[in-house]
Amino acid sequence: MQTLKSLPSVSVTYARNGSSTRPNELGMRPMQERAYAKRGERYLPIEPPPTSGKKRAPIASRLHPVRTGTLCGKLKTDYRYSNRLGWNTFPLPYMTQNNRADLTRCAEDILLTREAHFPDSIADLYDSKTMPADLRAAHERNDETLERIYMGRRFRNDSERLEKLFQLYSKMTGKGTGQTARCSTLASP
Repeated sequence: MQTLKSLPSVSVTYARNGSSTRPNELGMRPMQERAYAKRGERYLPIEPPPTSGKKRAPIASRLHPVRTGTLCGKLKTDYRYSNRLGWNTFPLPYMTQNNRADLTRCAEDILLTREAHFPDSIADLYDSKTMPADLRAAHERNDETLERIYMGRRFRNDSERLEKLFQLYSKMTGKGTGQTARCSTLASP
């Protein structure tokens, strides 16, 4: 007879009293309140949906909040988000199998590093004053890997990041050239 091994798990119990759907005096639900408390941080304390490393790595990079803040805007220091402007149009350069493997490794490193700090919450992990050094290093590796794919080197600043993203978007859509480039978006398979 085979013995089943017990795996660690997390149980979540919901009160089902409607409290998570009731907004506070500012109109925010509890999750929005937690994200609001971390506004202005370098990395957004938002857990992206499960996806491939090719798509998770850009979301976890510096490129994403820089572009999102510019295109979708901010309310004070809070990012606004639009699937049409922010997600569906985020340009990804053509990637080799090695590029995809590198980004998948970076995304997995971020997830594994976060898991190593369980039971800390995402909001706790991404507090700029107390962010664990290994998590910061995993994000730095992700940024470096992704930026080298986009540009062949690290970007000097956010302006250069935006310039490259807009240039790639123009190529992707054929704006001004009449030809489209070989690239994709976060929304494409």
